[in-house]
Parts: sequence; structure tokens; C-alpha cells
Amino acid sequence: MEDRRELDELLRGLPEDVQAEIRRFAEEIEALEAGQRDPEDFKRFRLQNGVYGIRGAPDRHMVRVKVRFGRITPEQLEALADIADRFTPNRRVHLTTRQDIQFHHVRRHDVPLVLAHIARAGLTTREACGNTVRNVTACPLAGISPTEVFDVTPYADAVSRYFLRNPIAQNLPRKFKIAFEGCPDDHARVRIHDIGAVALLHEGRRGFRLYIAGGLGAQPRAAEVLEEFTPAELLIPTCEAVLRIFDRYGERRPEHTFRMRARMKFLARQWGIERLRDAILAERRVLLATRSGSATYAIEIEEETPPEVEVPKGAPALWAPSPEYERWRRWNVLPQKQEGYVAVLIRCPLGDLTSEALRVLARLARRFCGGRMRTTITQNVLLRWVPEAALPWV
Repeated sequence: MEDRRELDELLRGLPEDVQAEIRRFAEEIEALEAGQRDPEDFKRFRLQNGVYGIRGAPDRHMVRVKVRFGRITPEQLEALADIADRFTPNRRVHLTTRQDIQFHHVRRHDVPLVLAHIARAGLTTREACGNTVRNVTACPLAGISPTEVFDVTPYADAVSRYFLRNPIAQNLPRKFKIAFEGCPDDHARVRIHDIGAVALLHEGRRGFRLYIAGGLGAQPRAAEVLEEFTPAELLIPTCEAVLRIFDRYGERRPEHTFRMRARMKFLARQWGIERLRDAILAERRVLLATRSGSATYAIEIEEETPPEVEVPKGAPALWAPSPEYERWRRWNVLPQKQEGYVAVLIRCPLGDLTSEALRVLARLARRFCGGRMRTTITQNVLLRWVPEAALPWV
């Protein structure tokens, strides 16, 4: 009863769909424990909401938080630290190769409270697992890289928001992964994704070279070009056309042997890239011709501006240049295209961070870079917009 009152208080003021999903999670747990819910149905439900089981511990779960294209704030890190302290036995989180953050060994009856705390922090677990569009990833240097074509952040954000809770993405044949890259160096590893979008300018017009049907696993396949240039205004309908074809023709037989061949790369292997490409582009034409007046594919562009950071005068007490500092700077500090600013890589061994480390990182980011951070697919954290003069303090 006390947990229910706390849950009601946490949910107050959140969007109605978020409230409904979390309340239903509490109801599904009650039905499962009362023997009124098939465990397989509960499994499908919890996966859709970003909650995995843990082998050998049926009443414990892993909760995966989506961090869209890796952007996270100090306040969110502190909220996640509080969750780790209260709801996990090891009081730590795990950073993933999709820029997500995970909690492990959460007790089943605590999951609705955990989801509510995550939602209050402005984050979600929805569709972080299951046969859905997983977290949309992006180059962590987007917006600050000296070599990027343009900042892919708004496009990754728009695609992520478009497919979250979108009916077309709720029951795909298998998981679906999308990544964005704006640099000549492929920091996002676009060619191991179902859709990889690489920024491109054509006659001064923004767009992307889209790659499709890549993946790793036991049978890896490099994604191939869908078309050489997709204008930015056609990015979302093109991604939707890819999903529609995959949803319609992907492998759906439930047996394990077929499940292991249900990713889009196997459809490309079965059909050949030319047939798959033709089907997707034809589907896009139909989609554009039949869209309703409420469908909009416009993506609002906003350039990131420097944060307000007061750099301490002088150097920290007892600090002096040293070979160790120069080595740290050489391997962990990256120049930004904005003069006077750098990015600093915070290395997280094995992707693990304690709750106290999260709080220290939040304070560091708030003090020296206005809270600008991205998680990375290398399971680290990148501080962005650090004034170069503040490096000795960092």
C-alpha cells in the first residue's frame, strides 16, 4: 500500500501515456504473481518496456534506460545515482554499447517505482528491449567535431522521437538499430546497423547517405547503400519505408532457428540488395503519396551554443605540468571546432559506474562544461564544451 501511494505521487504530472504504461506494469506484476498472467505474455510485456529477466533469479530484473543519441544531464545522472542506491544491491549502473544506461538485479516489485523515477528524470525505458526500434545512437562528437559535415544531433533526435510508441515499431520481426554519423571517421559504426545515416551535402543541400541491413552476431554483414543522397526532408519517410518493408517481409516464424535469422540483414541476403532497395524506395513513394495532413517530416535545426562557465583563475593548488598530465591530455582530450573549447573523455572501466561516481561526474560537468555530456558506444562519457583553460581543474 505504501509503495502504491509513492507510485501515485511520482506519476502525478507525467504524460498520460507514461502514467498508463507504468501503472499497467504494476498491474501486470500483480496478475503474474496471482497466477493470472501467462509468464510468456509477461515476458513480452516487460521487454517492450525495457525490462529484462536475469537467469537464475526470476524475481530480479535488469532495467535499461534509453539515452537518446547519448545526451544526458547532471540532474539525470543524479537521479540515476539515487535509483542505484535505493534499488540495486551493488549501487552502480552499466553503460552500454548503444549509449544506454542499465540497472541490474532490481527486485520485481520495485520495477514500477524505478520506471517512475526514471520518467520523472525525463528519461524512458520504453522500447529499449524487444522487437522494436532500439535506442537511436549518434556520434558523441556531433555538433563539436572539427571535421563533421554538419551536426546530426537534431536528426537523430527527430528519428528517435518519431518511432517511440509509433504503432509501426511495436511488433517488428526482430530488433532494429539506427545510427547517425556526421564525421569522415565512423565513430558511430553505421555499417553494423539496420539503418546507418551519414551526413552529406549535395549542392549545398543537407541530406544523408543511408546504409541498410547491416549487423554483427554469428553471421555479420556490412550495411549497403540504399541511395547515394537522401535529402534531409525525406529522412523520416525513408526510415519508415525501411521499417515497413522489414515489418511486412521479415522472418516471423517463432522457432529458435528462425528467430536467429530474423534481422533485416537476413532479408537482404535472401532477396539481394537490389530487390530490397527497390521495395523500400517504392514503399517510400506510396507513403509520401498517401500521408495524411497530420504527418510532418520537418526537422527543426538548432545550433548548440557555448554554455556559461566561469573558469577559476590560476591553477589548482599543488598542480603543475607533468608527464602524467600531458599523457592524460594526449589520450583523453579532443579539440572542438569551437575555438577555446575541448571535449574530455571520462573512461569507465567495463562501462561500470558507482552511484558516487555518477554524482562526482554530475558535479564536474555542471561546474566545468555547463552539464553538456554524451555517453558513447565505447561505454564511456564525453564532457563537451570544456573551456581549454579549465583542463587542469578537470
